[in-house]
Amino acid sequence: MIPRCRARLLLACLAAAAAAAPSVASAGTVIAPPWVNVALNPCSASSWQLVHWPADGRCYPIFQQGPCSPTQELTWDRVAGQPVCVCPDGHLLHAPNGRCYRRHARGPCPRRHYLVEDVATSAPTCRRQGRCPPGELFWPAEGRCHRYLSRGPCGKGELLTFSRATHEPVCGCSRRYMARTYWPHTDSCYQQMTRGPCPHGLVFFYNNTRRLAECGCHAGLRENYDRRSGQCYPQGERGPCPPGNVFAFNNVTGSTECRCPADSLVLPDTGACHRAFAQGPCKRNRFVAPRPEAPHQGVCVTNPCRRGELYFPADQYCHRIGRRGPCPAGQLVQYEEFRGISYRGACGCTKHFTQNFWPADGRCYEQQTRGPCLARELFAYNATSGRTECACSPELGRTAAGQCAEPFSRAGCPSETFKGLELLRVVR
Repeated sequence: MIPRCRARLLLACLAAAAAAAPSVASAGTVIAPPWVNVALNPCSASSWQLVHWPADGRCYPIFQQGPCSPTQELTWDRVAGQPVCVCPDGHLLHAPNGRCYRRHARGPCPRRHYLVEDVATSAPTCRRQGRCPPGELFWPAEGRCHRYLSRGPCGKGELLTFSRATHEPVCGCSRRYMARTYWPHTDSCYQQMTRGPCPHGLVFFYNNTRRLAECGCHAGLRENYDRRSGQCYPQGERGPCPPGNVFAFNNVTGSTECRCPADSLVLPDTGACHRAFAQGPCKRNRFVAPRPEAPHQGVCVTNPCRRGELYFPADQYCHRIGRRGPCPAGQLVQYEEFRGISYRGACGCTKHFTQNFWPADGRCYEQQTRGPCLARELFAYNATSGRTECACSPELGRTAAGQCAEPFSRAGCPSETFKGLELLRVVR
């Protein structure tokens, strides 16, 4: 039986598999990892999981601490052909003390700071946390704030809390410090007024009378109570509502209701909500648009744009993808971020727009326009170099000095050397 191994250590898994089942290796189905070379690693003769450490001549298991410092692990340098000590994946080496720290953790940094790689030098550096509203914590890995004791970026059964030991935001669950969110049956923590570990129609909350967290539903939970079904649902989720709706509390009426999210329209015949200008339930090449007489309601209409174009409701016009269109300088027409089929255009620019991105200013420009280039130059993509560049207009050539000029013109010649018919011959 092949032993279980960590997924990221695939090569180590293969080594363990070969050690446990030599017949598999002999059948030619297992490829030896790079450290299985007796000339470079004498220890591999006895086991694929061992590497030789020249400093003391001993054999150590690979991908473990071995002879390395407490925070590092032993691995194999394929290029150098020798074992080395490195930080585990997701960790950074802090040179001053030689220790590895988890990326985005506080590590050796002052309070309210976290460790990241410097963009220019790739060396670890301390960066200050962003500011958050009261009751929220900054999560460095996402660069955004989440509510305290909410699930936020955490896994199931854990909530976002604050470490008293390191003074940094962490995901965890504690019966002692998080009693109002603790579920003893599974030793997990759940955000209050969510479904949590509860059956459908009940919410997870803390009972002040009984002094424990429980699953339940009653009319007193008015911000989660649905009068029609007599059940409770978390706000912001679908709950008992038609597709596309969210269950929410109306402060004016003092009761819960089903409503469409922002930028969505309700179809009166089904009550379902669909994103505006997306295909939704419409047929091919049709999208959901606002009804003129009732803008909050939707109706299926024919897409007026041709292939390669996207619709912009602001000017009610179609613009071609990759062109500037109605976008601000440095941005181009692109698809809006949406998992389904949307016919509405958006403006943006990323480095993934290989044929339009200009690294010097981080903007995108339409090809064969001036863009960020000098006069008489055009912004273009060089297929040979795989980069954008400023090229001379088709009718021009470039002089030895790098200027764009007409062939056989005086441009670029010193005035004292220009005589009669002496003209500059530019290089195309």
